[in-house]
Amino acid sequence: MRVHRAVIVGLLAIVASLLFVALALGQPLPGAQAAPGVPPVTLTPSVTPTPTATPPSGDITLTGQVTDAWTGQGLAHAIVSVASCFPRAYSATTGPDGRYSLFLPGDYFTCGTAPLRVEAAGYLPFTQTFSTSELRSRPTRDFALTPLHLVYLPLISQTAP
Repeated sequence: MRVHRAVIVGLLAIVASLLFVALALGQPLPGAQAAPGVPPVTLTPSVTPTPTATPPSGDITLTGQVTDAWTGQGLAHAIVSVASCFPRAYSATTGPDGRYSLFLPGDYFTCGTAPLRVEAAGYLPFTQTFSTSELRSRPTRDFALTPLHLVYLPLISQTAP
């Protein structure tokens, strides 16, 4: 009994899938004929245009260079990061010449302000909050980081009176 039931269910599944394919393709089933006096129905598949990826107009691509404030040389491996309005931050690492490019999707920067941080090993970090409109209007940002030895060395070398 169970074998017969499984066979019947299997055959019904095959018939259903053939019917689905025939309807999807707009073709009659093999051996099927229209009823006398009824015109055959032909289904024409519609073509849906492929959507194109267009970024929102509010996207921001920050570019620039991170340099050593003392020597003016580009800093490799510095990190430029911007926190979005949602609990997420976007970051980019500078190349060998200190240049970076950081894409910020406009949908995540709708709150009006965005804290930006630039940091590199051996340097004081730079932190500032910018308005998103300011970042959009002037997306090229260069940063000069101060070496830590210029900050802490004078404190160590001073003698008490």
